[in-house]
Amino acid sequence: MAQVAQNTMKYWKRGKTIIRPHLEIGDLWSYDLIELYVKQMKQDLSNLNINIYEKNSYCYELNGSWNVVIGFLIRREDGTLIEYTYMVRRDHLLHKTYFCPFYVEGHGYCRIPKMEFTLKDTPQEFKIVEDYFKEKYNATEISTFPAL
Repeated sequence: MAQVAQNTMKYWKRGKTIIRPHLEIGDLWSYDLIELYVKQMKQDLSNLNINIYEKNSYCYELNGSWNVVIGFLIRREDGTLIEYTYMVRRDHLLHKTYFCPFYVEGHGYCRIPKMEFTLKDTPQEFKIVEDYFKEKYNATEISTFPAL
């Protein structure tokens, strides 16, 4: 895991998966609650093409009841369809819920290429999702994770 300062981390790494900080809330949501809220987001933001992955179906590193994986299917100006990846994850040690772009090294070569969902790559869609979580759940922006 990448160390930034003595008590923070720039990103979290699990195997080939790199998880970046974006937003947090001070409540620990259960897996079922995360799933419910992500499904509600898909309904509320029906103008976005959102794919919600079933539990334990994305990749080995993300298996378990600690996250729900989301893909935002976005067509680039050149016509290429890309799935931009994001997750809502629970951290029972810190008693918080995090909203995180992520990338799995090697997943860029899938049938539909995958990239992490970022402000730089998808500014309009990213801002819509960011504002949604901030307004609906009072999420706050973060740039690092607390080190354990």
